[in-house]
Amino acid sequence: MTHTSLKHKWAAASGTVIFISYAAICIVLYLFVHSWLLEEERIKAKRTLVDVTTYLNVAGNQLTMAELNQQRGMLTSIIDQNQTVRIFSKEGQEVLSINDVTKAAPLELEFDEHTIDGTKAFVSTTPIQIGFFDGYIQLIHPLTKFQGMMRYLLTAMLLAGIGALIVSISIGYYLASWFIRPINALRDAMRAVIINGFQPTTLHYTKDDEIGELLTIYDAMMTELETAFKQQNQFVSDASHELRTPLHAIEGHLSLIQRWGKNDPEILDESLQLALDETKRMRTLMEELLALARRTEPTEESQAAFYEVVHQTITTIKMAHPTAEIKCMAIAQVNLAITPSALTQILQNIIVNAIHYSESPTIIITSETFPKYLQFSITDNGIGISEKDIPHIFDRFYRVDDARQRIDGSGLGLSIVKLLLQNVNGTITVTSKVGKGTTFTIEIPYAYAKSPEKSALY
Repeated sequence: MTHTSLKHKWAAASGTVIFISYAAICIVLYLFVHSWLLEEERIKAKRTLVDVTTYLNVAGNQLTMAELNQQRGMLTSIIDQNQTVRIFSKEGQEVLSINDVTKAAPLELEFDEHTIDGTKAFVSTTPIQIGFFDGYIQLIHPLTKFQGMMRYLLTAMLLAGIGALIVSISIGYYLASWFIRPINALRDAMRAVIINGFQPTTLHYTKDDEIGELLTIYDAMMTELETAFKQQNQFVSDASHELRTPLHAIEGHLSLIQRWGKNDPEILDESLQLALDETKRMRTLMEELLALARRTEPTEESQAAFYEVVHQTITTIKMAHPTAEIKCMAIAQVNLAITPSALTQILQNIIVNAIHYSESPTIIITSETFPKYLQFSITDNGIGISEKDIPHIFDRFYRVDDARQRIDGSGLGLSIVKLLLQNVNGTITVTSKVGKGTTFTIEIPYAYAKSPEKSALY
C-alpha cells in the first residue's frame, strides 16, 4: 500500500480549497466584467444609430441622396472608426456606405448579435426616410475590441490562477507543516519509547486546543504506563530477591528429610514444621509484595468509618496479642476517603510493629479533626528508632539493625502503609526517641462531600 504523508494530504486539501476559492472568485468576476462591457458596447451601438438617424432627420425632407453623399465626412465623424453605416433601398439595394470596414449583414429589423467573417458584431437595422427616399439604415458595430479585452482579461486570470495555485500549495504545505509539528513530536516520542523504553519526554506544545489535549492525554497515559512498568519490574525484582531465602530454607529442610529424616520422626517433624513456617512466610511475603504492586485510586464510594474501623482492628489485634494494652482517646466519628481494608491494614501494620518492638506494649491512639482532613496519632513505649534510621523506615525491605536480630519480618509493612496513604493523598510523619518510644502521625482527607461529625471517646 502506498504511504501518503498526512502533511501532503493536508497541503493538497488546503491548497485545493484555496485555489477553488480563487477560481470561483475569478469566474464570478469574469462573468460580471463580460456582462458589463458587453452592455456598454450595446449602448454605444444604439447611441451611434440614434445620432445618425437624428442627424438625417434634422437635415430635412429636402435632402437628396446626392447631397447626402457629399456629407459623408460629417457622417463619418459621427460614427466610430470600427463602425459601418449602410443605407438600403426598399428593395434591399445598397445606396450608401459610410466607413466600409465590415461586410453587409442581413436586413433584419431588430438589434441582434451576428457573426460576420468570423467576427462578432452588433447589427441594428431600422426604416428611414430622407426627402423622397424611403429605405433602411443599418449600423454594424464589431465586437473586436471587446473580444480582445476579454481575451486579455482571461489570459491575465489564467496566469494569476497558476500563480495562485503555486502560492496556495505553498501556503497549504506551510500550514500543514505547522499544524503537523506537534503530531510529529508525538510520533517521535512514541518511537523513542519503542526503541529506548520508558524515558522522560517533554512535548513543547502549550496551546489549549485539540492537539494540546491529545498530547496531555498522551503524557498522562505514558505516566501511567511507566508507573505500571516500574511496578512490574519492582515486583519481579522484589519477589526474586525475597523469595530466594525461604526457598533455600525449604530446599535445605527437604534435603535433611531425604538424608536423615525418613527414619527419624523427630527430624521429620521438625523439618516439616520449619518448611511449613517458611511456606507461610512466603505466602505473607507475596501478599505484601502484591499490595505494593497494586495501585488503587480512591473513588467517591471509597470511604471508611474511622471510629468503627479502629474498634474492629483493635479487637482483632487483642485476640492475637492479649497482653498488649491499647488505649483510644477522642476517636472521631468521621468518614475518611479510604477503603476500610486499607485503613485496617495501616492500623494493623503500625500497631503490630509497636507490639513487636515493645517488651510491655502500651499503645495510645488519639485523633483530631481539621477542616479538610483527620489527623490521628499512634504512640508506643517501644525501643524507639534512631534519627539516622527514621528517613529510611518507609523504604522497601529496610530493617533497623537492632530489631533485625529480634523480630522476623519482610521489611515491607511501613512501605505498604506509605503507599496506601499516597493513594488517598494522605501523609505520615514519625517522631521517636531511642528507649522512649515512637509516635506515628497520620493525616487522611475526609470522604467526598463529607464533613466531620462530633468526636467521641472510646
